[in-house]
Parts: sequence; C-alpha cells; structure tokens
Amino acid sequence: MKKSLFALALLLAFSRSGTSAQENVTPVHDYSHRVSLVNKKAIALFEDGVDGFEARGGVASVEITNGKDFYPTVHEGRQVMMVRSKAVSGDTWRTIGRKFEKPLNLQRTPFVQFGIFARTAPVQDIYVKLTLKNGKESFDCVAHIIPTLWRTVAFDCTGCKFLNKIDDMEIALCSPTPDVWSSWREFLVDGVVAGAPVDFDFTVPQSIGAFKATNGKLSYADDALVYTFKKPGAVYTDVLSGSINNIFSPPAKERNTIRAVIDNRCGADSMRVSYITDKDSVFENHSKVFAISKETGKKNYFFNLSDIPTEGNYAGIKFEPLGAEKGSMAIDRITFEREELIHKKIGEILSCRADSPVIHIVADIGETAAREYNELNIYTLPLMHFGDFKKGTKIYSTKNLAAKTSIDDLPFMRADKKSMTHLASRFMATLSNGKEEIPVGSPFYIENWENFTDNPYDFLVTEENFNVLDYGAKGDGFTDDTRAFQLAINAASGAGSGRVVVPGGNDPYGRRYVLTSIELKHDVELKIEKGAVLWQSGDRRDYDYMPLYGHDMVIPGIEWTHSHFVNKPLLFAKNQYRIKICGGGKIRMNDPYTKDPDISHYATNCEDRIHIVPVVFSDCHDIVLQDFDIMRTNCYHTSFDNDSNLFVGNVKMYDAACVSGDGLGLSSGTHRVKIERCFFESNDDGVTLSSSYRDPRNNVSPWRTYHDLNPHGARCVTVEHSYFSSGGGKAIAVIPWGSTNPEPQNQIIDSVKVTDCILAGGYSVGTWPDNPFDGKPFTNTETDDFSTVQNFWVFNNDYLNECSLLCVTPTNFRNDCGIPSSSTILNGDFRDGRCYWSRKGNVRISRNGAEIEPGQLLFQGLTLEKGKYSFTVDASGDGEVKIIGSGDNKTVASKKFSNAQTAKTVIEFTITDGGDYMLGVEGGKAKVVAAKLDKNKTILDKK
Repeated sequence: MKKSLFALALLLAFSRSGTSAQENVTPVHDYSHRVSLVNKKAIALFEDGVDGFEARGGVASVEITNGKDFYPTVHEGRQVMMVRSKAVSGDTWRTIGRKFEKPLNLQRTPFVQFGIFARTAPVQDIYVKLTLKNGKESFDCVAHIIPTLWRTVAFDCTGCKFLNKIDDMEIALCSPTPDVWSSWREFLVDGVVAGAPVDFDFTVPQSIGAFKATNGKLSYADDALVYTFKKPGAVYTDVLSGSINNIFSPPAKERNTIRAVIDNRCGADSMRVSYITDKDSVFENHSKVFAISKETGKKNYFFNLSDIPTEGNYAGIKFEPLGAEKGSMAIDRITFEREELIHKKIGEILSCRADSPVIHIVADIGETAAREYNELNIYTLPLMHFGDFKKGTKIYSTKNLAAKTSIDDLPFMRADKKSMTHLASRFMATLSNGKEEIPVGSPFYIENWENFTDNPYDFLVTEENFNVLDYGAKGDGFTDDTRAFQLAINAASGAGSGRVVVPGGNDPYGRRYVLTSIELKHDVELKIEKGAVLWQSGDRRDYDYMPLYGHDMVIPGIEWTHSHFVNKPLLFAKNQYRIKICGGGKIRMNDPYTKDPDISHYATNCEDRIHIVPVVFSDCHDIVLQDFDIMRTNCYHTSFDNDSNLFVGNVKMYDAACVSGDGLGLSSGTHRVKIERCFFESNDDGVTLSSSYRDPRNNVSPWRTYHDLNPHGARCVTVEHSYFSSGGGKAIAVIPWGSTNPEPQNQIIDSVKVTDCILAGGYSVGTWPDNPFDGKPFTNTETDDFSTVQNFWVFNNDYLNECSLLCVTPTNFRNDCGIPSSSTILNGDFRDGRCYWSRKGNVRISRNGAEIEPGQLLFQGLTLEKGKYSFTVDASGDGEVKIIGSGDNKTVASKKFSNAQTAKTVIEFTITDGGDYMLGVEGGKAKVVAAKLDKNKTILDKK
C-alpha cells in the first residue's frame, strides 16, 4: 500500500515542544473522503449534554448549542458541542477529552468518525487530532480540514494496540502558526461514532466485512476482496444505504455504470451484475449479464446498466461469475460512474467536410435501414442539449436513402445567420419513417476546419516517437501511469525533440491512463490518440503530495480560494516552449458522486473530490492545443499565465462536474493567442480575458506565478468559429482587476477579436468589473474599480444572451451587440501612458504624450450620440485633427495644424448619426500631449 507523504510533511513541519502542535504528531491514519461506516456505535452525540467531554489544554469551556450562530445546520441530530478556546498561539492544540468509566472496546468497530466545524484560523491550514489512551499509552490520528464548513473526518484506529480497553479519548484542533489565535476561536464537534468501514478501494482488511458470499467464502489479500467458491454463487453487499455523502449509495439512474477492477481466477466467461435500491430491495429486478475475459489478471470492467429502468439510490450490489463451477475472483476496487446512455441508434457518420459553399456528409446506415426508413434529417444540436435531437433545429432532410447516403448540398453558411458559417455548429443525423425517429451514430462536426484558418504559432517536432507503453504505462484504467508518462516526456525532451504517443484503442469506454500530475517539457508533442483517455486518479495514495479535497480552501481575507490553486494540475508546464497536445483523445477528470447534506450551497457536490486543473501553462511560449476533449472538469478547464504564441484549435470542453468550470483562462499578460473552432459547455466563463494585479492566490499556488513589473492584461487575442455556452457566466468574460497597479499601462486588456461564434450564458459578452484584490469586499457593484479595456472587434456572432460591460468604459470597443465605448476622452493628459489610446502605424505613447510619424494615426474610439461637439488637442509639429467614422472610415471633420510649440487646436463638429467614431490626430510629424472632448448641451433634432 502506498504511504501518504502527508505524515512526513507534518513531522517536518512540527518540531517537539510542550502541548503545542509540534508534539505527538504521528502518521495520519486519515481515511476521510474514502470510507463510510456501518455497524456504528455512538460515542458522543451531544443531544443531552457534553457526554462526558471536558475542557483540557488551550480550551476555556465546552457547552451544548444548536450551532445556529456558526452555520445554518448541525452535523446530525439537534445539538452540537461548542468548544471555546483560549487566546493562545495557533500551534497550541486546543484539546477536549473524555474519560471512560468502563473502558471503550473498538475491536469490532475500529474506525472513528465525527463532524467538526472550525472558523477561520490565523493561517490557511487547520489540523484535527484524535488521541486514544490507555494509561500512559496513546494512539494519535491527524487530519487536515478546511474551515467554515462542517467537515467529516474518519480515522483508521486498527493500529491501536489497546483497542479493547480505551480509557480516554481526546479531540484537538490547531493551526500551525505561533501567531495568537485571537478571534473566531470557537469550534464545534458533533456525532462522534465508531464503526466498521465500507471501503471500495479495499485498502484495509476490515473493508471486506461489508460483503457476504453465497456458496463460498471471503478473504482479503493484496488490497482486494477475494471470493472463493466450490460451486456457483455470488458475492454481494446490501449495507450501502445512507453512506456518508452517498458516496457508496448514489442515485442509480445518474450513476448508471458500476465499474469494477476484477481478477478472474475461475475461468468464468461472464458476470451477472445486480443491484438493489432504497426503492426496490430485489436484486433480480435490476440484473444484467456481461461478457468478461477468461484470462487471469486484473482488468477494468464498466458494467453499464443504463438500459435498466430504475428509481432511488443504490442500496446493494452483487457480482455472480458465470460459466465456472469453482475457483476464485478478486475485486480490487469498485466505483459508480456516469457513462453514455445505452439507447437505440443506427449506423454512423463516416465524414462531414466543408467545401464552401456546401457541406458534404456521408452516413453509413446500412441496407436494412435504407429500406425501413424514408428520410434522413440533419439537425444542429448545441452541446447544451447533449444527444436530445428533439431540442435541436432541423436544417436539412433528404429522402434519397442508400446504404451509404451522401449529402452534397447542405449550405456552409447558416440560413438564420447568413453572415455566419457552420464551423461552430454541432450536428446530429436521424432517420425517420413517420412512426419513429432514430439517431444515426453520434453528434458530429465539420472535420476539415483547418482549411478555413491558419495556425500562426505552429511548429514541428522530430518524427521520433516515445510510446508511453515502452516506459511502463499500462493504460488499464487502474494502474497509476504518472511515472511512466513523465519518463517518456523527459526522454523526448532530453533527446532535443520528440513525440510522446499515448496509444488509443477500440474500447467504447476508452483506453484509460490513470494520472495525477505530469510536467510537460520543451520540444515535446503529447499525442493522445483517438480512443485514449487521460483519467485523473481518484485514489489519494497515487498522489506524491497530500491533495486538498473539496471546492474551496480558506485563506483569511482572500476571495475565491479554490482548492485547485494548491493542488497540482494534471498537465502542467512552467518556463517551457514548443509544447503541443493533440491527437483526438480525451482528458477526463475524476468526478465521484458526493452530496454533503451539511453544505447548502454550490460546494455540496465537491466534498469528496480532488479538484485539479486539467491543463496549465505558466511562463511558456509557442503552445499548440489541438484536437482533443476535456470532460468532467471539477474546476477550471485550463489556465494560461504569462504565456505567448498560443493556439487552441478544435478543443471540446463539456460535461463539467463542478462549478467554477471556466474554459480558456487567459491571464497574467498572456498574449498572441488564437482560439479556433472550440466548443465549450459549462457553468462559468468561457474565455476569460484577465488583468489581475497581485492576485494573492498566487502566493499559495505551486503553479501560478507573479511578475510584478510585467504587463498583466490579456492582449492580441482572436476567437473564431467557436461555441461557448457558459451557464450563468459570461461566454466572453472581461475581467479588468488591475485598478491597484501604480503602473496602469501594465493592466490593459487590449486587441481582442471575436467573430463567427455562438455565445451563450448569463451574458454572451460580459464582465466582472469589481476588483476583489483591492482590500475591499467584492460586491461586483463598484463603478470605478477596473483597469483599462480597449481595442475590441466583436462582430458576426450569434449572441444568445445579453451583452454588457456594465460600468466598465472601454475605448475603441467595436461590436454589433450593443456595447458602447466611452463617450468621452479618457486619460486625455497621458498621465497613464498608453491607457485607452489606440494607434495605427508608428506611434510612440508614453506619460509625456504621443509622438506620431507621418501618415500614422493616434486616436480613441468613442461612442457618440448625435449632437455638436468640440475636440481640443494640445500638440506641436505638423498634423491633422480628425473625426472618422469607425464603420465606414469616412472623415466627419478635420483640421490641420502646424505648431512650433505646443498649442491648442480646436475642431467643432456635428454628429448626425449616433455611433462609433475615431477621434485623434494623424501625423505629419507631431507630438500630442493632451486631448479633451466637450459636448454642447443642445442636441440636434432628427432633421
């Protein structure tokens, strides 16, 4: 069994002294998030008092409360125990204890579990310790917890040598800092119980106690349950109802697949898999037979039960090997997965290619279907509707059916949006005959999208291949392949350049490679072949560090401290270059079912998940991400920090498993980016264009970096032919959180083009304008707390929702979705340098003004209402003040100047049609030091 490095980390972090947290820290024995308990024995429920617990070191008093001053709910029952701590250093264990008049015997129930609630500590980490005692002997268990929510901790006490005669129990809390824990010192404890474990990773021998056998016996060996039989029988459990957070009793309809790792040692050729629910206790009512390999050795099986009608939550499961009279089988692990529904469909789509002005589609439906159906239909079906073609839009039908039906006249341009192509469309084909309509294959897309764009940042690696299988990877869905992948990547990069190949296969569930965190290296192409799946490990033992569980950690005074900031990304590169991820495969994040009843907000489904970002690049350049899927993310899909020369093409992101599922995150000065024909269906922002300054989350993250003097705004970004559906977020999200930088020129979000895209969400184009890192609480209502936004071109998109930048006032924000630019000159005295100023050609802008070469243009793009205006420019040299229509590029008014010294040039002009205009100066050779716009109070009438 793998040993967590967390115990070592604690030992290194805590030196020994007195009653502080530096003493008596032993190996963790922490099974939180991994087990549920059965045959539970109550130790202290605190319904009628403190149940014998008393204040000890660092604690002033204990009392009973309903807990409502802390949190809306108690952990269980009606009351909890509140512990009032003294104002002592954070690293002092705040301890409560109970002496047992009659020794406590936990031999049959060796796991101890309880709920604990702590408020914010002086630092982000809080630890809880359970100590069992017998005289001078003691046994310690330690767990890390996150404050502000009820946390359930579970400890394995099987290593305690005096389990049958425990005369004292202590529960203690600490935060590893010498600073005094002066406020929010109370914490709550509730529901202290002991029990036997339900553990479907079978990491402890007691885990087989939740199972029973018919016509055989059960044993434990090599982290597995072993079923041995002399005549046909079965192994089953019926104690899953009410498991903690329903991790072993999820809804059967939602978790439609029982995945099991099985070593078939009996020669069975098939397996009958059955289950019961809390609505139906008869195994035979939910039963199905699956073929299995007769070969010995552990294999990963996905028993998809989605075609069995069901209600309720799992209460039990049964495995019955068939085709063998005697023998044994070992079950290494069991999980409940959510896989594609089994439903009727016919044939497949062989190809879909565009050759403007038409799209060519070939469907293989077979001769039988060609006779039985009389019409083939094509729908556009956005990702938000998954496979339900009835929610799509029919755009084509034909009655000319053959075994292979070809369509050669589907228009490339959309009928409803004639300026848009179908490159951002997702299609579904069906067959109908008047009685029924059946899908043909799976949803599909235009394949040859690359013919309609270019990749300005592409590069080639050598043809030398480094197959991960040659470096020890198994791709069996349960072995940790992290080390093998890293060896292959290191070898390819060490050779100067190379392609790391991840072989695919024909398994309908994909050839799955279990990973924790891979560091990408320069000059490497990671080719995830079609049929290959990089699958985030859900087994804490696989990680070489102690990952945080849950959606959020807590750092005092910092907003949105998501756990993924401190957990290592799945694929990560830092200070690297020329990296490509491609190949047609998938990245799938771990998404175990969990629903914590103690959490009433968005994080209720997060408690037992390890949240990590699938793809992260930091301080890298020349990056290509192309032709792969990211699914089931439990946080951001990607993060790009201070990167350049980035191409993202045909990357599909969907089926997010948790909130905060942002798509393509461009921050910390990431620039020269092209996003081409991507698809995103999630619950948060699609493309984030950020300019965060001194984001304090960087200080705790092992993968985010901070460069104080660098430009922080995303810039030079193109988004084309893509679909972004963002739930309640913004499809295109402008995040100008740089208002506190004393050098505002470094915070400009600049030069962004968005075209031929489908944009949906709370806003199709929107913003989060309120800087949360300015020392004031985030309310998203401050009207002057944003940094510069300029030079956007947003046209010819399908805006399915509102577009607005709220209080943010950009300049030169050209668009057809109703977002205005500023109506007046901003930074007219150039005190903030380049902020809000645009240029065409050779124009040098500084805090001293702008120097304009002949024939070049300095301007601000404004949105002006009809009316009379005066535009004043302070300039020297030769030039021409101009007002130009942004759309037609026609000059509305102009006035030349020739000044030996700085002088004012004033031009009066009239706007008869409200709209977007460029106000600025064209060189001769001129220097501009100030500009302002005044509007007359009299507004022209419509004449």
